[in-house]
Amino acid sequence: MNLIELHILQSFPPTCLNRDRFGAPKSAMFGGVERARVSSQCWKRPTRELAHEMMPHIFGASRSRILGSAIEAAAKDLGAGESLTSQVREIVLSVLGKDGQHEGWVRTLFFFSPESLKNVIRPLIKTGLAVEGISTSDEMKALLFDMMGTDESKWGLVEKLNLFAPKMLQEVLNTFDKGASLSGVVVKRNSEDKKEKEDAEKKYKSLMDDLSKRLEKATKSEEFKASAKNNDCKPTKSSILERFGEKVSDAADIALFGRMVAGDPSQTVEGAAMFSHALSTHAVRSELDFFSAVDDEKKRSDDSDDAGAGHLGDVEYNSACYYRYIGINLDLLDPEQKNNNCNLFDSAQKKIILETFIKAAIRAIPQARKNSMAGPTPPSYVLAVKRNGQPLSLANAFENPVKSEKGGGYIVSSVGRLENEWKMMEETFGIEADVLCKLDPKKIGADDINALPIGKLVEQLTNDIT
Repeated sequence: MNLIELHILQSFPPTCLNRDRFGAPKSAMFGGVERARVSSQCWKRPTRELAHEMMPHIFGASRSRILGSAIEAAAKDLGAGESLTSQVREIVLSVLGKDGQHEGWVRTLFFFSPESLKNVIRPLIKTGLAVEGISTSDEMKALLFDMMGTDESKWGLVEKLNLFAPKMLQEVLNTFDKGASLSGVVVKRNSEDKKEKEDAEKKYKSLMDDLSKRLEKATKSEEFKASAKNNDCKPTKSSILERFGEKVSDAADIALFGRMVAGDPSQTVEGAAMFSHALSTHAVRSELDFFSAVDDEKKRSDDSDDAGAGHLGDVEYNSACYYRYIGINLDLLDPEQKNNNCNLFDSAQKKIILETFIKAAIRAIPQARKNSMAGPTPPSYVLAVKRNGQPLSLANAFENPVKSEKGGGYIVSSVGRLENEWKMMEETFGIEADVLCKLDPKKIGADDINALPIGKLVEQLTNDIT
């Protein structure tokens, strides 16, 4: 495995970077003592957001359950009118698993980019526009749109005929029209009259089954096979999900952070980036901050018995020097490898993607209590390595917790421990670095040639990447 690894030491003043369910700073036992902890997920999100801020056209993906508005925007960009936009929206939401309680939501979070959404919608728009262009009644069009939103076998037939033999579709519909009496059946399905609604449902089902059989017969004819012979079409609902995996250039964040889709493993993407839980290099004990919120009007009121607080409370916080490990599996970003994520970005952008991600990963800070405690600080030290082999954290450098130096401070001792751990890896296990550089503000410009500012450090790690 080709790797870029970042070993980061970052010290924070009193903060609560990552809260547990009780609002207290997260912690973990390591080396027999309690440590401050920030979860990997907590550091991933600000990294992703910062990368998006730096390069929005490349890191353009969004993770959400609220897809309805995004689908509508994509459909309208592709030229769909209100009716078709609404239909396409319902089809895609149904495929992804519509949430019955919230309009325009799906049941689980889904990671998508604007381009990937357009890949999914484009063939549906094409089919829908063809349906809109068919010379038949509005009721018939409504029936066809309903077919496109029911099960894949039925709307797939409509799509097949529109893509390969639109004239044949028109002939099927003309034949169907002669023997079918629609008489408001589509509208009456929504009737408030129970009997009328039940009758309409029965009639609707009968019409749908009849039309479906006619369309299926047409797609099995020799005429249709001849027209479809040189085309590759997968007109099924499952193909909608497949289209989420087609080539795009705006989803580098999906390639790096991955996507988990329990309902359809084919959509799962293994993220190229690995984040450890950040742990303090030393023992940490949380403390309590008692606070009061003053009621401004209390002291101005003649009826007030006191001029005190309107609210009293307390919050937990801690202060720690954290060790963070971030690894990047470069093989997953290599188009020459079999299992890669390169269809999520343009390969020509690989270098800028890595540069942006590394800078974001180093600079990003979790946002919990960002206003009330305001403790953002830059890393005190980064050991950056490019090498071949398995990912290796250097967390065991701090298994024996660091003690504060005489006069206080953990950074200097933590840096020494980290460098000694790397040296031990080199000497004992034969771990070799193709590139090794450091971000160490105290040594930049001194006699350590490996100590570089962030721009040059990133350049060293990515200079041979094309």
